[in-house]
Amino acid sequence: MGDSKGDDPGPDRLAVDATAEGARARARGKPREACPYALDSEERHEWFEGYDGRSVQGSALMPEVKA
Repeated sequence: MGDSKGDDPGPDRLAVDATAEGARARARGKPREACPYALDSEERHEWFEGYDGRSVQGSALMPEVKA
């Protein structure tokens, strides 16, 4: 069915991965300025959502855990 590259994500997967990449970057101690996406791109906003743990609208992506 054509030339398929196993590790090459399709365009639908890129947006989801940007959020996960941002979360991983924060977990690894990378600075916020390490975002690899272009200014004003949708992927950059999604990367920051993952990094900050918040959606663009400001609601938390994950519920707070209270001790």
